[in-house]
Amino acid sequence: MTSTSTATNNAMIELLDPDPIFDALGISNPFTVQFNPTQYAISRAVTYDSTNSPGKDQPSVKFTSGGPETLTVELLFDATQGGMSGGTAGVTRDVQAMYLLTSVNPTTHAPPRVRFLWGAMDFVAVVTSLSLTYTLFDPDGVPLRATASVTFQTFDQSELSSQEKNRQSPDRYRAYTVHAGETLPAIAAREYENPALWTVIADANIDVIDDPRRLAPGTVLTIPKLNSFGEAVV
Repeated sequence: MTSTSTATNNAMIELLDPDPIFDALGISNPFTVQFNPTQYAISRAVTYDSTNSPGKDQPSVKFTSGGPETLTVELLFDATQGGMSGGTAGVTRDVQAMYLLTSVNPTTHAPPRVRFLWGAMDFVAVVTSLSLTYTLFDPDGVPLRATASVTFQTFDQSELSSQEKNRQSPDRYRAYTVHAGETLPAIAAREYENPALWTVIADANIDVIDDPRRLAPGTVLTIPKLNSFGEAVV
């Protein structure tokens, strides 16, 4: 289902089940898509049982269950800004991030639950389908352009809601190691489900952050406790 969320300029995909492979590859969570989609489709089906009635030309129906909501979106990745002469990683990193959305998480033994964030859209789901199409390559065969067609499907969030309450508890406190390309809003979105709380992390780490807009990989940040008002507990 969709709900109101903090607005973002570019669409983001967030893993709700932390994946150590993401950390090992240095992929930020949430990660921002390179280009916003030009369109998306949302669909939902419900299930009814039909019973034929003698003498009637239409069956009687009885509702049995609601079906999941699906979001289908196409995302473009392009690495031609640096030229096409070769020697670059191309779109490999972006494609790896997308592929991991359908890969088994070594901790949960299932693909991760995710959320697709764009503007007011906050779509919590699992990825049920991923199709990657490569359309441009450099002279060495490295893919420079790819399109990902992704289908997200909603699920019962009762268990997830309980886990989110634990993550947002005032007792939350831990250290976090910055990976290449990560930003404070992205870290705040991962830790507190709210990118606007990046200032809380910045204020708690003024001794280790030289420039809040540019985080040095390997920096160990203190993720402070929050009280019920979303303020850091000293």
